[in-house]
Amino acid sequence: MFIQETRAVGVPDLDNLDKINISITYQYQQTLRDNLRKRFRDEYLSMLVQQHNRSEARQVKLEDIVIVGSDTKKRLDWPLGKIIGMFQGKDGCTRVVKLKTTGGEIVRPVQRLFPLELNNDDPIIFSIRDPVPSDKDIKILNTENSDCEKKTRSGRKVIKPLRYN
Repeated sequence: MFIQETRAVGVPDLDNLDKINISITYQYQQTLRDNLRKRFRDEYLSMLVQQHNRSEARQVKLEDIVIVGSDTKKRLDWPLGKIIGMFQGKDGCTRVVKLKTTGGEIVRPVQRLFPLELNNDDPIIFSIRDPVPSDKDIKILNTENSDCEKKTRSGRKVIKPLRYN
């Protein structure tokens, strides 16, 4: 849906159409689809790592999911592919890979492949947060008997009025 045009896209709340609102519903579906596609372009495709020096680039491996680049199509229309075979050159480096795409199996050079950011071997790091204190753990401080002086933003000492005592 995001990279290639998908014909069968349903929106559950819009599947029940009536004759009166069919054009309004169709326009609403179109705007939802366009907004989602625009957000995908802006947030994900623009965030892909641009690698200018290919010697430092991450090497592709079997079972990796990649975007197959093409000079004749826009970047949004580039198909996704899964690496199913690798062919090495005389120097032992992988030069060409065999890919499985929705259109079948194709052979492409590694230079025209753009790996997605996350693959199966990358470790997923979960951040362990400090536990949220419960109501039992929170101690309520008595602010009336505290010895610290309260000050205003300008630095003046706050004096409690006598009538509130």
